[in-house]
Amino acid sequence: MAIIYPLDILAGFPGTTTRFELQYLQEVSPLRGGRQVVADLGPALWAMDVRSRSLQPNELKAWKARLAALENGGRQLIGYDMTACYPIAYPRGSWPTGGEFDGLASLRSVTGSKTVTLGGLLEGYKVSTGDYISFGYGGNRALHQAMEDAVADEFGVSSAFEVRPYIRPGYVLDVDVALTRPHAVMLIVPGSVSAPSAPDTGRGTVSFSAIQTL
Repeated sequence: MAIIYPLDILAGFPGTTTRFELQYLQEVSPLRGGRQVVADLGPALWAMDVRSRSLQPNELKAWKARLAALENGGRQLIGYDMTACYPIAYPRGSWPTGGEFDGLASLRSVTGSKTVTLGGLLEGYKVSTGDYISFGYGGNRALHQAMEDAVADEFGVSSAFEVRPYIRPGYVLDVDVALTRPHAVMLIVPGSVSAPSAPDTGRGTVSFSAIQTL
């Protein structure tokens, strides 16, 4: 059976993300008086570090092979914060109405490239500061994080809230927005895969880093 890319390498991964944050490409020029002039040289990209628990020898071999399928950065993967697969207010999908909500919303509006509203929510649904949202745009995948709280009204439309990074051109209103396991498309950072094993037991851990690709 053919491997499907972007590869969902984190599905069933026996570990977690130890870092998931925006990586900025900036030039900083210090001025007198302590002021810093910051110039963006490129878009801010999500970056992550992933590490497994201690693995049995055969587990270790299997995960080394799965990572080899990503060809040291030559093939794409699905990346997300494994510690934040659900919204903060609804751990493990504990929605206000139980299992009736499917974890999908829609992009209702975008203002100033950084302020959004969502539709298709449950009345009273709470967006918490730190929640992730993701949606398709221009053949790629956008991943953003809420910078403030918001609440959905009786029509299922959230109040406006800011996100980072800014919304890039190419989005379409009313596109599906994932609230569960929001993700980006990423590439392995070349040379970051590490899978050492103990000489006496053959046990070991797998770790790697990845960065968003646009």
